[in-house]
Amino acid sequence: MNRAATGPPGSPALSEPKLGEIIRDFKAVSTRAIRTGGDAPFAWQTDYHDRIVRTQRELTAIRAYVADNPRRWADETFNAAATPTPSPSRPGDRG
Repeated sequence: MNRAATGPPGSPALSEPKLGEIIRDFKAVSTRAIRTGGDAPFAWQTDYHDRIVRTQRELTAIRAYVADNPRRWADETFNAAATPTPSPSRPGDRG
Protein backbone atom coordinates (compact mmCIF):
# COMPACT_ATOMS: atom_id res chain seq x y z
CA MET A 1 0.00 0.00 0.00
CA ASN A 2 1.77 3.11 -1.20
CA ARG A 3 0.41 6.28 0.36
CA ALA A 4 3.28 8.62 -0.49
CA ALA A 5 2.16 12.04 -1.65
CA THR A 6 2.81 12.50 -5.36
CA GLY A 7 1.43 15.99 -5.89
CA PRO A 8 3.30 19.29 -5.84
CA PRO A 9 4.53 20.71 -2.53
CA GLY A 10 1.67 22.16 -0.53
CA SER A 11 -0.93 19.80 -2.02
CA PRO A 12 -3.22 18.03 0.45
CA ALA A 13 -1.72 14.95 2.10
CA LEU A 14 -3.31 11.57 1.49
CA SER A 15 -5.42 10.15 4.29
CA GLU A 16 -4.31 7.23 6.43
CA PRO A 17 -5.46 3.83 5.15
CA LYS A 18 -8.70 2.44 6.53
CA LEU A 19 -8.71 -0.89 8.34
CA GLY A 20 -10.56 -2.57 5.45
CA GLU A 21 -7.86 -1.42 3.01
CA ILE A 22 -5.12 -2.81 5.23
CA ILE A 23 -6.91 -6.16 5.58
CA ARG A 24 -7.60 -6.33 1.82
CA ASP A 25 -3.95 -5.66 0.98
CA PHE A 26 -2.71 -8.12 3.60
CA LYS A 27 -5.01 -10.84 2.23
CA ALA A 28 -3.93 -10.15 -1.37
CA VAL A 29 -0.20 -10.28 -0.59
CA SER A 30 -0.62 -13.35 1.62
CA THR A 31 -2.76 -15.20 -0.94
CA ARG A 32 -0.18 -14.63 -3.68
CA ALA A 33 2.62 -15.90 -1.42
CA ILE A 34 0.67 -18.97 -0.30
CA ARG A 35 -0.40 -19.91 -3.83
CA THR A 36 3.14 -19.40 -5.13
CA GLY A 37 4.23 -21.86 -2.44
CA GLY A 38 2.01 -24.54 -3.98
CA ASP A 39 -1.17 -24.35 -1.87
CA ALA A 40 -3.45 -23.41 -4.80
CA PRO A 41 -6.81 -24.27 -3.16
CA PHE A 42 -6.19 -21.69 -0.40
CA ALA A 43 -8.95 -19.11 0.13
CA TRP A 44 -9.82 -16.64 2.87
CA GLN A 45 -13.14 -16.51 4.65
CA THR A 46 -15.16 -13.66 3.21
CA ASP A 47 -15.40 -11.52 6.36
CA TYR A 48 -13.36 -10.61 9.39
CA HIS A 49 -14.31 -9.42 12.84
CA ASP A 50 -12.76 -6.22 14.14
CA ARG A 51 -13.06 -4.97 17.67
CA ILE A 52 -11.57 -2.20 19.77
CA VAL A 53 -9.66 -3.77 22.64
CA ARG A 54 -10.33 -1.59 25.65
CA THR A 55 -8.78 -3.38 28.61
CA GLN A 56 -5.77 -5.51 29.46
CA ARG A 57 -8.17 -8.31 30.40
CA GLU A 58 -9.72 -8.29 26.90
CA LEU A 59 -6.28 -8.26 25.31
CA THR A 60 -5.16 -11.24 27.41
CA ALA A 61 -8.31 -13.20 26.47
CA ILE A 62 -7.87 -12.43 22.76
CA ARG A 63 -4.20 -13.46 22.85
CA ALA A 64 -5.15 -16.76 24.51
CA TYR A 65 -7.86 -17.35 21.90
CA VAL A 66 -5.44 -16.74 19.02
CA ALA A 67 -2.69 -18.88 20.59
CA ASP A 68 -5.18 -21.74 21.06
CA ASN A 69 -6.53 -21.62 17.48
CA PRO A 70 -4.16 -24.21 15.98
CA ARG A 71 -5.23 -26.79 18.57
CA ARG A 72 -8.92 -26.18 17.81
CA TRP A 73 -8.44 -26.44 14.03
CA ALA A 74 -8.96 -30.23 14.07
CA ASP A 75 -12.58 -29.63 15.15
CA GLU A 76 -13.24 -26.53 13.02
CA THR A 77 -16.23 -26.72 10.66
CA PHE A 78 -14.22 -24.97 7.90
CA ASN A 79 -11.56 -27.71 8.08
CA ALA A 80 -12.45 -30.28 5.41
CA ALA A 81 -10.40 -32.91 7.27
CA ALA A 82 -12.22 -32.34 10.59
CA THR A 83 -14.15 -35.14 12.21
CA PRO A 84 -17.66 -33.89 13.01
CA THR A 85 -18.41 -33.83 16.70
CA PRO A 86 -21.93 -35.12 17.41
CA SER A 87 -24.12 -32.58 19.13
CA PRO A 88 -25.63 -33.60 22.46
CA SER A 89 -29.27 -34.66 22.47
CA ARG A 90 -31.76 -32.05 23.54
CA PRO A 91 -34.63 -32.84 25.86
CA GLY A 92 -37.62 -33.87 23.79
CA ASP A 93 -35.58 -35.17 20.82
CA ARG A 94 -36.50 -38.62 19.67
CA GLY A 95 -34.05 -41.00 18.19
